[in-house]
Amino acid sequence: MTQTITISVDEEAARTLRRIALHRYGRKKGSLGKTASAAIMALSAMDQNEEVNRRALERLKKGHNFGKLLYLNRAELHER
Repeated sequence: MTQTITISVDEEAARTLRRIALHRYGRKKGSLGKTASAAIMALSAMDQNEEVNRRALERLKKGHNFGKLLYLNRAELHER
């Protein structure tokens, strides 16, 4: 299902959108809409990735309890 959305963008953004649409889809009907939709979905994916990365960094900073410490240092771990 498609919906009509009216937006205002500066001239440079409009030229860029038209250039990308022409490159990707040619002069076909709906090329601007397809290009704008693809840009919105890409921006949404970037936001989701940023959120996932932020949560992962929080978990790393929090750390984990791996239980009992068996070795005091690296040398003990590699003794033979």
